[in-house]
Amino acid sequence: MSSRRGCRLFDRITSAGCWTRRWTSGCPPPAGSSTRDAASKASANRAALLENTEIKELAMASRYGPRAGRTVSVHNNDTTSACRSLDSTLYANSIAQDRRAQRFYMKPGKRAEQKTALRHRKTFMKGFKHLMDIVQDAKRKGY
Repeated sequence: MSSRRGCRLFDRITSAGCWTRRWTSGCPPPAGSSTRDAASKASANRAALLENTEIKELAMASRYGPRAGRTVSVHNNDTTSACRSLDSTLYANSIAQDRRAQRFYMKPGKRAEQKTALRHRKTFMKGFKHLMDIVQDAKRKGY
């Protein structure tokens, strides 16, 4: 937020889903800014959004609040399948892992060290699985 002579600049989201910056009502635009440029940009944004209505609908569907990805529907009082669905969604989004990782502050050096160790573990496991595939193939061939 910046101010000039009692006027305030604020950000808002339009009905088309675009962010705009505006001065409060009754304030003239700052010097050097053209309302014509802003209008042409807004019309270009509207045209682009109208072309991509499906993308817009998908994007707007994800903005329903903090529970958007963590809600499931329960049909015919079948809570067990709803819980399984919720668990699989939480696992796919690694919610529990993120919660554990964000519980305590970790120094940037320690975080980089862990990242490097994880990368080494992954590459080792990839090589090990490749070796096991070779061994199984040789066993299948009778070696």
